[in-house]
Amino acid sequence: MDTKSKGKFIPLVALIVSFYLLALPFLATIDILNNKPQLSKDYYFTTNNFGGDVDRFSDLLVRRFVEFKDYEKKPFAEQDEAFKRIKFRLSILDNTFHYHIQDQQTKDIYKNIDKFPTEEELKTKTLFYTRFPMLNPPDNLSDVNDLFKHFDWWGYIMVPLTLNEENLELKYYTAFLSTRDRLINECLVGLASLIGIISIGIYLFKQKSISVLLLEKMARVLRRIPIDIRIFLLGIVCITTIISLNQTSFFYLQPGIVHVLVLTGFALLFAYITLHIYEACHLLNNREQLQLQWQKSFLHQLKILYQDSTLYKSLLFKVVLLAILSAGFGFSCLLIFWGMVDNRDIPVIWGFFYSMLYLLFVVPLTLRRIGTLNKIMKATEYMAAGQLSLHIEEPKAGNFKELVENLNNMREGLKKSLDSQMKSEKLKTELITNVSHDLRTPLTSIMNYVGFLKQDTLTPEESKEYLNILDKKTHRLKVLIDDLIEASKVASGAVEMHVEQVDIVALLNQALAEFTDKIPASGLTFRLHVEPPKMLVHVDGKKTWRVFENLISNAIKYSLPNTRVYLSLHEEADRVLFTVKNVSAYEINFEISELFERFKRGDQSRHTEGSGLGLAIAKSIMDLQGGELHIDIDGDYFKVMAIFPKQVLHETKLQ
Repeated sequence: MDTKSKGKFIPLVALIVSFYLLALPFLATIDILNNKPQLSKDYYFTTNNFGGDVDRFSDLLVRRFVEFKDYEKKPFAEQDEAFKRIKFRLSILDNTFHYHIQDQQTKDIYKNIDKFPTEEELKTKTLFYTRFPMLNPPDNLSDVNDLFKHFDWWGYIMVPLTLNEENLELKYYTAFLSTRDRLINECLVGLASLIGIISIGIYLFKQKSISVLLLEKMARVLRRIPIDIRIFLLGIVCITTIISLNQTSFFYLQPGIVHVLVLTGFALLFAYITLHIYEACHLLNNREQLQLQWQKSFLHQLKILYQDSTLYKSLLFKVVLLAILSAGFGFSCLLIFWGMVDNRDIPVIWGFFYSMLYLLFVVPLTLRRIGTLNKIMKATEYMAAGQLSLHIEEPKAGNFKELVENLNNMREGLKKSLDSQMKSEKLKTELITNVSHDLRTPLTSIMNYVGFLKQDTLTPEESKEYLNILDKKTHRLKVLIDDLIEASKVASGAVEMHVEQVDIVALLNQALAEFTDKIPASGLTFRLHVEPPKMLVHVDGKKTWRVFENLISNAIKYSLPNTRVYLSLHEEADRVLFTVKNVSAYEINFEISELFERFKRGDQSRHTEGSGLGLAIAKSIMDLQGGELHIDIDGDYFKVMAIFPKQVLHETKLQ
């Protein structure tokens, strides 16, 4: 055995030995407590056994010297048989009891010794002696004392200290002394066991890491049992241990295999109890573990089951009622059988009546509910398989009605979710396609014109023209990339919003001023209506200016040429509305919500200069400011409305 294995083996053996030793003090203590009076050397003479012997001997004396007083003077042939038996029995007890008694009335002396012993002889040559009558007699000699008082006797009864086979009391006393010696030896065994346990405990404490590891391994097995079941079993084990300790006669027999089996049984019991003590200390120091184990307990699970069963009390009531009615059906069948066997009509009639009611009403109703449940289970199988077109027929009433409604709602919700997911995938594909197209177009132009500039045959005028085109394309690409970055930031909320009170009318005029050249060139006629001339709102000025810029730019790019664009800014009680109305130059044959997607354009051919990010950026900014952005389309008539709240409770600052 290597050192590492030996280091674990010795503590294990010590732990097992300690459990065996632990049983010995308990066995000894229980036996000593049960026989504690016997530790006294003179205890035997206070027992009822000894008192009974003295009482019976005194009765013989009374019959001999009172009842048959004058029989001694009669010839032997005329003496009564009873008198002869008494004399014979007294002669047998001559070696067991000595007596010297005087009748105070007749002054007669009754004795079986030649002379009355001295005080010294009473102490040295008698095992026991006492004088009657006594003022305070012990309980076991009270009857004898009363007898002496009744006949007015005075004298001594003694047990001689003679080694004689006929001295029965000496034999009984010797047996008592052996019991006393056994109890003293038990004290020594218990004390030695305690010393051994303390020694092993000190050793195991020094080997604390290994000892705790051993207990922890055993505790892991114990933790598989729910904590409340463990407590219940511990109570049974403790009660069993106490009863067994009281009823086990461990020290009464000669050492043998029985003692080994008894010790092993108690060692296992004490090991189980010790393991629970260790686990209790562990749980008291680890409340989270205690809470976790309690959550796995039988009572806690029963509580959860009860709570779950009472969520719908009507369903629980129906289940209990069905169980009672079914039990009643069984009882009615027994009632019919008993009535038929005993030739009783009334039990048969009542049993038959109840059985018919049960078969006519309870059974069909139960089968109908089972059928509904089967339909629900089948429908859920179809739903799990992805078949969402099946509609479950709703029952007219009952708990299943609500369940079916919920399942149908779940089916509709799942169907909408799948449609939304498919739409999202479609939009994602379009986004990738549009981003690729919009980035590739200026990039391709840049690459082509760079190729032209590399030619040696170009004139200075052509080179200058190509450079101007390159400048426009690179600027276009930069704007597109900047818009894409800003759209991503705004959509994710990764921007700082500095909300302050601004005049939104002035902000709109500044935005319109940026399009002083583009509006006349577009061939569009702008109509602006503002009421009142000054409106204060709490917004981020720069971001709101970008909203105006994007909406106006969007109108310029996608309005039908030679038409009018109407801009309206008016105030309501708690908000300000900005509206842009125009006639679209392109047919809008897709859903309105798609216009808020990045890189989605009204011009699906994507020949205009728009990036498809304007509305997406504007909506994200409005959402961050607590505002709203809506689009309304009626044929080619296009209307966009931005709603600004006047007050903001908290300054919005999103990182």
